[in-house]
Amino acid sequence: MKKKDLRIIRTEENLRKSLISLLKENNLSSITISKLSALAGIDRRTFYLHYSSVTELLNTLLEDLSKDFLQTLAICREEKAAGIYRYEGEDRNYAFLNALFRLINNNKDLCLVLFSDHLDISYIQSVFQSIYQPFANYCIAKDIATNEIQIQLLFTFFVNGGSQIVKYWLEHEDSVSREYVVTTITFLLESMERNS
Repeated sequence: MKKKDLRIIRTEENLRKSLISLLKENNLSSITISKLSALAGIDRRTFYLHYSSVTELLNTLLEDLSKDFLQTLAICREEKAAGIYRYEGEDRNYAFLNALFRLINNNKDLCLVLFSDHLDISYIQSVFQSIYQPFANYCIAKDIATNEIQIQLLFTFFVNGGSQIVKYWLEHEDSVSREYVVTTITFLLESMERNS
């Protein structure tokens, strides 16, 4: 497999960082290719060598985040199946949530933009749609839901609640630790499982 040129990688990374930076203060519709290119230190022609629009660049960022999420989920499943836990006494909910919140923290700027008023809610929904099928499979396997409507209602409940928890944590990270959030959600999930 041919390696990607280092200049291309740097340019794409600069464009990604520049877009996130602009989205912190601007609505997507007000970000022009000229403004984005200038911030990234490239000209418009170079931008078009990589992306056809600002929206395509944003969609690429969101697709990458979704892939990373699904990869995190797959790794946690494999580790669970193998009986591997990173910490003594760690359970499957804690292991997954800890990995998920690490992923969110590693993509903090993008996640903050996702939950800001500068992006339409449909962008958040597109990220969460990528996890719908694994969620549905889990509900069916655990006999939590018996039909598509129940799965959709549970998914909506967890996505909306989960996204608000993530938003709160990102906005208050200096006073609320990742471990506290993960431990609290783990406790809530275990309580629900015991009572179901």
